[in-house]
Amino acid sequence: MNFLKYLGLLFNRAAQKSVLLTDRLTILIVPFATLALWMAGAEMTDSVQETLFLGVAMTVLAVVVLRLVAASYFVWKEDQDEKEALVGEIERPERLLRADLRQFSLDNRKALSVALAKLSAIANLKTEPMLQAGYSADQINKLVVEIDTLINQLSYDYRVRVAALHFRDYCIDLISGERDGRDTLWERRKLVFKLLHKEDHVNDDLTLVELAIVIEDEDGECNFASKGVLAELKEQIRELGGEYYNREVRDDLRRKLKDNQS
Repeated sequence: MNFLKYLGLLFNRAAQKSVLLTDRLTILIVPFATLALWMAGAEMTDSVQETLFLGVAMTVLAVVVLRLVAASYFVWKEDQDEKEALVGEIERPERLLRADLRQFSLDNRKALSVALAKLSAIANLKTEPMLQAGYSADQINKLVVEIDTLINQLSYDYRVRVAALHFRDYCIDLISGERDGRDTLWERRKLVFKLLHKEDHVNDDLTLVELAIVIEDEDGECNFASKGVLAELKEQIRELGGEYYNREVRDDLRRKLKDNQS
C-alpha cells in the first residue's frame, strides 16, 4: 500500500504542468513550424505534418520522462523540508529554554560583577573599622549574602565560582582588618572581572592560574591550583617567567590547552 502511494506521488509529481506544456507546444510549435515551412516555400504534405506532430509528441514525452526520473528527488526534497520544519517546531521550546538560561547566566554574571565591584570598593577604603567607612555590619552582611547567592547560581562554572569566592574572602579580610596589605587588590580584581566578563574556557584557565600565582606569591599557597591541570599549567607559566607575556608564547600555550580540552 505504501509503495503504491509512493508511485502515485511520483506520477503526480512527474505529471505536474505537463498538460500545460503540451498545450504550449501544440499551440506554438506546430503553427510556427508550419509558418516557417510555408515562408520557405515548402509543400505541406501529409508526411511533413506528421513529422511536425511526431516531433511535438516526442518533445512532450521526453519532458514527462525527465520529470518522472527527477520526481523521486523532488518527492524526497519536499519530505526533507517537511521533516526539517517539524523538527524545528519540536526543538523550538528547547532552543527558547537554552536562550533563556543563557540570558539568565549572563544577567547573574553582570549582577555578580556589580556586587563584587562594590565589595572591593569598600575594601579599598583606607579606614580601620568598617563602621567608619559609612557601612554597617548589616549592610556588609547583606552584600556578602547577595554575592554568595549569585555565586551559587553560577556554581556550574568552577572558574567563576573559585575566583569569586577567593576574591570575596580577600575583600572581607581587608574590611574586617584581618589583612592589612592592599598591594594585590587591583591585580586580583582585574583577573576576577576578566573571568566574569568573558567566557572562553582556554583563556579562563590561564586567567585563573594567573590569579592563583598572585594569591600564592602573597599568601604562600593557593588551594584551587595545588594539583591537577591547573597546577601543571601554573608550573609551566612560572617556568616561562617573563616570556609568558610574549604574544607568540601565550598563543602557543592556548593552542596546546585547546587541543587537550578537545
